[in-house]
Amino acid sequence: MTVWVAAALLFSAVQLSSPAPQPPPPPGNRIVAQDGDTVVVDHHARVRIVRSTQANVRAVFNAAEHWVMVLADSLRTADLTAAWIPRAATTA
Repeated sequence: MTVWVAAALLFSAVQLSSPAPQPPPPPGNRIVAQDGDTVVVDHHARVRIVRSTQANVRAVFNAAEHWVMVLADSLRTADLTAAWIPRAATTA
């Protein structure tokens, strides 16, 4: 019984200790991957991965009520004008 209690205490102590915070990674190279590329990341490499796509985006902000609404339509088709976000929603 004491072995299980000691093991449980040791396990909980290991979980409570957190590693020291590391500084942010240094600025690196920007690599634009193309379709079919293979990206190899070393086990200890700290990298940033950003997936991007083109989209039509409209934002509506209400300062009086403190809210913002963002509408986004991903442009996955060849017809970039066929967006579901109405263009009438924009203001000059």
